[in-house]
Amino acid sequence: MPVAAVVFTVAWVVMTGVTPRDLPLMANYGPDLERAQVAIGAGLARAEVPAPERTVAVPSPGAIPYHSGWEALDYTGRVGTTRDDDADPTSVVRRADPTVVVVPSPGPYVPRTAQGLRVPEAVAGYRLLAQVRMREGNWQHVFALPEWAAPVTTAVADSVRDTGDGRASERYEASLDRWLDRVFGRL
Repeated sequence: MPVAAVVFTVAWVVMTGVTPRDLPLMANYGPDLERAQVAIGAGLARAEVPAPERTVAVPSPGAIPYHSGWEALDYTGRVGTTRDDDADPTSVVRRADPTVVVVPSPGPYVPRTAQGLRVPEAVAGYRLLAQVRMREGNWQHVFALPEWAAPVTTAVADSVRDTGDGRASERYEASLDRWLDRVFGRL
């Protein structure tokens, strides 16, 4: 490959991949995930909840079920085949009656709807246990059935506390270096 093509490719990737709007998301996705979803999953893994009760409803199975080892219910139906494609997310959650429900939100408030889930209806009878800031504009709200609220609250709170307060996402120089190393390492 000619040197000019390599230089153009690198410049294009850097210029189109790093815009002020996308920089915090791209540079800090790993730390953001660690601070919120991985922490929630790790907390659930440590929660003293019997195996048959270890079910968590999430909008996209990923870090939370992976790190928790809990059975995941994808209430949006985007990943895998955990629900019917035409099923209403709220009905899916109510029918499954999972021990924990995780709801994303653009702020530190519980939204009325989230990715098709009518939140007040879906979590009726559940307790709000944690509101975890992933990054500015992205929060994760953790609800649990009352009978499992105490062990889940303690385990998730301890795990989230260990990851910090979420303000590190506003400083992305360290993770930007890692991102640039990955970009240049692929050439």
